[in-house]
Amino acid sequence: MDLFEQSLRMVNELNQELSQSEFVDGGMRLNLVYQCCDISIEHGLAVKTLLEAELFTSALALFRTQFESLVRAYWILFAATDEQVNELGMMNSIEQFTLKEHKSISRFTATPMIEALKGIQEIKHIVEQLEEFKLFSLDYLNSIVHSGKQTFLRHTFGLSNEHKKMVIKQSNNLTMMVAQIYLKHTLPDRQKLIQVFIQKYRECFMLPEDISEEERQKILARYK
Repeated sequence: MDLFEQSLRMVNELNQELSQSEFVDGGMRLNLVYQCCDISIEHGLAVKTLLEAELFTSALALFRTQFESLVRAYWILFAATDEQVNELGMMNSIEQFTLKEHKSISRFTATPMIEALKGIQEIKHIVEQLEEFKLFSLDYLNSIVHSGKQTFLRHTFGLSNEHKKMVIKQSNNLTMMVAQIYLKHTLPDRQKLIQVFIQKYRECFMLPEDISEEERQKILARYK
């Protein structure tokens, strides 16, 4: 079974676990967190499907939004003020979503949200992963989203098989970080399932031990 098929099987099994779980009801804040998690998982599925179809620039653009949805979920959960939560959540109809409101809400982007999460000991390991992703990938993916130079490079040359596998694995990593939020809020807490999934689908993930320091420095130099 190839990486794409394994990844779909992993996400399907995760979704089945989540569909059978009972979640904490935490009002508007948790409702927004759950929505961000749903969106991030949906983006992750789309990333893999688009890569399989060799629609590389679209896949990479959604890869960035998968990351943004994940960051926003953690930010809403741990750092957003009640006023900010209300600003994001208090809309009864699409007509209420005016241009002015859109501009106000859009100021909450990944970098300031990650900064706001620093110092929260409970998620220190998560913030470190978000910081590393931002360091190695965010500028590159922003170029894709905004039709910068990387867009033309990828449209012309595509992705190598190794690069494609790396994106799939990193996308799966983001999905597991979303799953941690969900499983933390099940009744009872089922976060231990994360390790079960990682062990069962080990080839679907890129873990720290998979990257040597030499490779890490090469990646850093390339993206700089």
